[in-house]
Amino acid sequence: MKFNLNKLVVALALTAAAGQASAAVVPASTGDGDLFLTTWDPVASVSYSRDLGVSLSSFLSSATPAAGLTNTFAGDALFQSAFANSTASNISWNIVAGDNVLSSGQFNYTTDALRILTTSTVAPGTGFIFKNSSLTGATNNINNFQGYQVNDPVPLGTGCGTNPSCVITNPTDPGFGGNTTWGSNFGGNGTPSNVGTGFGSSLYFYYLTGSGTSGTIGPGSNAIQTAFANATGDGMWSLSSNGTATYAIPGVSAVPVPAAAWLFGSGLLGLVGIARRKRPV
Repeated sequence: MKFNLNKLVVALALTAAAGQASAAVVPASTGDGDLFLTTWDPVASVSYSRDLGVSLSSFLSSATPAAGLTNTFAGDALFQSAFANSTASNISWNIVAGDNVLSSGQFNYTTDALRILTTSTVAPGTGFIFKNSSLTGATNNINNFQGYQVNDPVPLGTGCGTNPSCVITNPTDPGFGGNTTWGSNFGGNGTPSNVGTGFGSSLYFYYLTGSGTSGTIGPGSNAIQTAFANATGDGMWSLSSNGTATYAIPGVSAVPVPAAAWLFGSGLLGLVGIARRKRPV
C-alpha cells in the first residue's frame, strides 16, 4: 500500500516547518509525537538525538505530493562535535515518530490508534513485515527512548527536555541509540531494520498502524504498512556528514514543448487568420 496524495498546499506548510526545530523533544505520549533523528557510533560511545520539529500527523498529511517535495532539516553544532572523531562506517541512524495514546473506544490494533512513522532498509513490495503484536511494544519503546533523551544526558540541563538536540555517551544507558531497547527495530519489535549505515545512504519511509476495527483482531495479523510514495517514485530519507537530514520524493516535471511545435502552432494560427480575412462578407 502506498500514499498517493496531491496536497501541495499542505506540503508547503511542511516545507516551512523543515527549518524550525522545536524547543524540546515532543514524545509519543502526547498522541502526536514529532519526527526525531537518532544517530549513534558504538565505537566512539556517542549517541545523538534531535527533534525535527514536524509532528506525525503533519507529516502524514503532506509528504507525498504529486509535484514532488524536498525538505532539508539542517544539522547543528552539537552533531558535528559529537561525531568529529567518528569513522563514517561506524555510524548508524534512523528517523522515527510515534503515537502510543489510545483514545476512548480504541484498541491496540485499531486502525490509526497506535501509530508509527519509521525509516526502513526494505523497499516497498519486497518483504516489509510488521505485526499488530509489535505495535504496542514498539510505540512504548519509542516513548520510553524519548524519555531517556529528556532525562539522562550529563551534565543536567543538556537533555532534550529543554533542547532540540542532546547527546548520551554511556553505551549502557537505555537512551543510547545502539541499546537493546532501540537499535534497528525498536528493541526487537518488528522484523525490518530501520537503520542506515554511514552518511549518504538512503532509507525508505513507512507509516505503521493496526489493521483492525475492533478489539477482536488477532495480534498475529500484519499491521497496515504504508510506504510513502507517489506515482513517480518513493519518498526517501538521507543523512549527510554535517547532520543535515533530507526527505525527498520525486515529482512529475512539466513536459517541455519543442520549439518546432511552437512554430508549427503559430503557423496554423497565421493560416486561420488569413482564411478569416478572405471569407466573403
